[in-house]
Amino acid sequence: MILDIDAMQKFLENKVKLLQEYQSAVSKQHATEPNHLEAMMLQEQNMAEEDGMPLDESELTEIMNKHKDNSPFALDVAEAQSKLMEVFKS
Repeated sequence: MILDIDAMQKFLENKVKLLQEYQSAVSKQHATEPNHLEAMMLQEQNMAEEDGMPLDESELTEIMNKHKDNSPFALDVAEAQSKLMEVFKS
């Protein structure tokens, strides 16, 4: 069996690149998302109070879970993870 070293190197470089992108997305999420979500929570509470409809704990939790699931950080991680898993499937 003859190995094509150039093809193998390109294949591995692609996996390393995708792994680095995934790592970067996860690091950014861990570093940035908590402050982002806290700001969103305060904004939700303030808007609800301004509307005269303060949120109870369960309502706020439900809203914040939706914000977390759809945060740009979570979406970036999901996209990077999806790309990485596609390469490992092949």
